[in-house]
Formats: sequence, C-alpha cells, structure tokens
Amino acid sequence: MPVSIDGVADTLKLIRKFDPELNKAMNREVRAAMIPIRDAARAYVPENGQMLSGWTKQFASVETAKYRPFPRFDNLQMRQGIVYRQGASKGNQSGFSNVYYVANLSAPGGIYETAGRLSAPARASCSLNPHAREQFLDRADAYGSLRGNGKKRGRLIYRAWQEDNGKAYLAVIHAIQKTSRGFNQQNYTLAA
Repeated sequence: MPVSIDGVADTLKLIRKFDPELNKAMNREVRAAMIPIRDAARAYVPENGQMLSGWTKQFASVETAKYRPFPRFDNLQMRQGIVYRQGASKGNQSGFSNVYYVANLSAPGGIYETAGRLSAPARASCSLNPHAREQFLDRADAYGSLRGNGKKRGRLIYRAWQEDNGKAYLAVIHAIQKTSRGFNQQNYTLAA
C-alpha cells in the first residue's frame, strides 16, 4: 500500500530549498495522516502470553551462539519497532524508495507480520515437531490474520493500512498536491 508518485524527491528538494516553511507544513500534514497507521499497527501486537511459549523464551544469545538465534517474541520490542519515518529510504533492487513510511524494524515483528504468506513451506523445517509450522501459524492467526493482497499482506502494518480504508493515502496525496500548488504560486525562478 505504498503511495507511488514520480518526481517527489526532486520536488521536495526544490521546496526545501526555496520555501522551508511550506515544506514543514506539508511534513506536519503527512505525519498527522501516517501516525494513526503506526499507532493502530502497534495496538495489534499480541501480548507475550498469547504466543507459543517457545517463541517467548531466550535459548541462546548472539554472544554464545555460533549462529544468529531465532529472534525471541517480545511485544514491547515489536511495538517500539513499528515506526514512522520521513526522508528517503535506501532504494530497493528496482530503485524504488520511500519518502514517508511506516515500517516494522524488529526481527520478531517482521516474522509475525508476514508469517504464512506462502501457501506451502518454502524449505524443510529444522524443528523436531512435524506440525510446528501449522501450530505457529494457527497461534499467529488467532490474534491477527493476514490482511491485504499477495505480497502486500500482513498482521500489523498491512492490517492497519487496510482498515484505514485509504484515508491516510488520500491525506498524503492532498498534502503533497496542496504544497505543490502553494510552491507553484510563488513563481520561483529556477536557475538551470
């Protein structure tokens, strides 16, 4: 559910250069639209006692393990890991980057958000329990089923975005258009 607009980075650069106050006003409007998405996603994080007990225990630490241990479920860490960011993100393989976004930065949050997107296991389980995948997904789905379509499905941010019904999307578009109109009305002379 990213809002995709071409030329935003160049437009924002010019606005910051010629009219910083107009840029600040736009950023405030976008933030006001995006923060409710972040807060709703944080509210969907289940409590520690609601997850499988094995996921909430710490079995190894990064210091003692010869590998990176599976991240432990910690609802406080997950809530704090759901953040709103402003400013261009690093581009992906296709060159796409975000200017304003809500992201899940915690490892357990990323696992909980997207677990079960694939219809079948991508690789063999390392668990001694042959039903571990199904049990894990059943417990995760009990507190938040996947919402959205295709790869844009999740239990926290994607759910909050879907339940917003496009209000944040329209508010962001409105803020950018309003700022662009205000900027264009100033008739700045741009040196090439």
